[in-house]
Amino acid sequence: MKPPSDRKLVEETLQGKGESFSRLIDRYKYAIYGICLSLVGSFHLAEDMAQESFLKAFLNLNRLDDPDRFGNWLRTIAANECRQ
Repeated sequence: MKPPSDRKLVEETLQGKGESFSRLIDRYKYAIYGICLSLVGSFHLAEDMAQESFLKAFLNLNRLDDPDRFGNWLRTIAANECRQ
C-alpha cells in the first residue's frame, strides 16, 4: 500500500487529525534534524531547533499555499529557524 501523500496528510491535519501531522513529522524528522545540525553544529541545539521548526509549521499550516510542497516549505522554515 502506498503511503499517503503530503497533500492528504496536510489536509487531514487541517481537519483536526493530529495523527496525520505526526506522520509528517516521522516522514521529515531526519531531514529537518540534518539541516539544523549542519547550520548550528550542536546535536542538542539541532534537536531543539528541529522541534521548533515542526511547531512553527504546525501553527502556520493554514498559510501553506500548496500542500504538495510541504517538505520544501518545512525545510525553509527549519533553515530560517536555525539561522536566527
